[in-house]
Amino acid sequence: MTDKRSLSGFTGSATETGRNSSPRLIKRAIGLILGTGLTAKDVFAEVDGAGAQTLRDFGCWIAHDDKVDIVIIQRHGLAQAIAPHLIDHNANLQLLLSLNCALILSTSAVGSLNASLPVGTLVTPDDFVDLRGSVTTLFDGSQPVRHTDMTAPFSPHLRSAIRGACGLLGRSEHVVDGGVYACMAGPRYETPAEIRMLRTLGADLVGMTAVPEAIVAREAGIPYATLSIVTNMAAGMSTTPISHQDVSDIVTHLSERVSAILRTAIQCLV
Repeated sequence: MTDKRSLSGFTGSATETGRNSSPRLIKRAIGLILGTGLTAKDVFAEVDGAGAQTLRDFGCWIAHDDKVDIVIIQRHGLAQAIAPHLIDHNANLQLLLSLNCALILSTSAVGSLNASLPVGTLVTPDDFVDLRGSVTTLFDGSQPVRHTDMTAPFSPHLRSAIRGACGLLGRSEHVVDGGVYACMAGPRYETPAEIRMLRTLGADLVGMTAVPEAIVAREAGIPYATLSIVTNMAAGMSTTPISHQDVSDIVTHLSERVSAILRTAIQCLV
């Protein structure tokens, strides 16, 4: 069982990847990509992120343990200022691979298209619909084409670890297992007509970031799962306009719960 904000045995350090430095190699690691409203220090109080920057100014920290190291990337950058369509998912994946990450967990803020998934619900989606209108792939034409199977785009094993973490914390009712994540390009929110279309396609959640991560991780053969945080009802599902500040506020409100789940899930995986 973890305490409120630390993981026994972990120490923290910032790492920099750039023109004049390279990250130290780790024997065994788990990647953790944090989305809107969460920082490395929210999950691991021990990390020291003072001024650390990585590829394309992404914040990257490492929490160390005898068994495993946690490589933490803030998806939207140190200042939470990188828009969804500008995120270099390939660079993030390559960074995690270079640090020997064997699997990746993430968080993702999402809108709900399903009345049974109200604001505050945590979900581990098991499938996706990609409607961004762009291609995300590790294959750049310099190698023979490879068609990657996407039957299970979100790792069942990692989703099970998240459920197990909730059970250990006595919070099994707080995570819904399974659901279809519809991915849109952003950075704008969707229109009510788009949401009606997505519901017709069977989507339960809508977001902008987890699907390209799932794609490149699957292409690289790295298990990946996301813990989606329902921050708002999608356009047309509520009379309340959607604001990024409200989205961030919901994540902040749930950050302690989400962080405890992530820390405990990692313990289940090592």
